[in-house]
Amino acid sequence: YQPTSTTIVERKVELLQTDIYLAPFIKDASHTTLADNIVDVKWVVNDDVYSIDSIVKGDNVLLGIIANGYTERMLRLMHAFLLTMPGVPFTYNGDEIGMDYMQGLPSKEGGYQRTGSRTPMQWNNSVNMGFSTANKEDLYLPLNYEKPVNVEEQLTRKDSLLLTIKDIIAIRKKYDGLRSRNFEVIYAEPHAYPFVYGRDDIIVMVNPSKHERSITGAYDNLTPIYSIGNVDAKDGLLTMGPWSFAIYKKGE
Repeated sequence: YQPTSTTIVERKVELLQTDIYLAPFIKDASHTTLADNIVDVKWVVNDDVYSIDSIVKGDNVLLGIIANGYTERMLRLMHAFLLTMPGVPFTYNGDEIGMDYMQGLPSKEGGYQRTGSRTPMQWNNSVNMGFSTANKEDLYLPLNYEKPVNVEEQLTRKDSLLLTIKDIIAIRKKYDGLRSRNFEVIYAEPHAYPFVYGRDDIIVMVNPSKHERSITGAYDNLTPIYSIGNVDAKDGLLTMGPWSFAIYKKGE
C-alpha cells in the first residue's frame, strides 16, 4: 500500500536533541493538529472521534533507519513512545534489536534506497550471525559487523531494547486503555519536557531530554506499571530523569 499525499502527514519530531521522522497514517490529513515539535501534538479529529489509525516508524516503504546514531537507551525511549500512542504500531524487521541502516549498498531486487534496511537478521554471534550457514559471499546482502547487535545477547539483559519492546507489548495487551481510541494531552509545552498523555485510566510520561525535568499537576494516587530511568510521581510533583519514560495507572 502506497499512501497518497492526502492520507499521510510527515511529522518532523525533535526528540533526544535530534530529528526523527514519524509518519502518522490518518483518514483525513486536513483534520490534524500537528506542529513542529512533539510536545505540540494535540490529537487527530475525525468525525469528532479522537483517532490516529497508525503510527509507522518503518515498513517496506518507510525505511527502518531509526537506530542510526542513537544509544540503546534512546531507542528504548522512542519505541516505548510509539507503542503507547494511539493506533496500530509497526516495527520493521531488525528494529527490535536496534539494527542500523547500512549505507552505500547497491540496490538488490528492487530495493533501491530501502536495500540498507533489508540486511539479514542478526540472531547471535555464530557464523553469519545465525542467519545462515552458507558462505558469507553467498548471502543476498552483507551482515552489519560494524554493529553486531543480536537477539541472543539482548535476551539476557532486562534493560535491552528487545526486552523493552516485549514488555511494553505485553502491557499494551493487558491494559485496554493503551489499545483504545482515547488520547488526552495532560502536559505539553513547546520546546519543553516532559510530554504527558492519558489513555483512559493510563498515564504515559516521556522525557526525551538529557536534563532532569519536574512539573506540578495531579500526580497523586498513581500506581507505577513500567519505567525507563528515574521517574517519581507523587504529592502533585512529577520528576523525570534524563531520557526517561513511565507508564502509570490511575488509582492505587
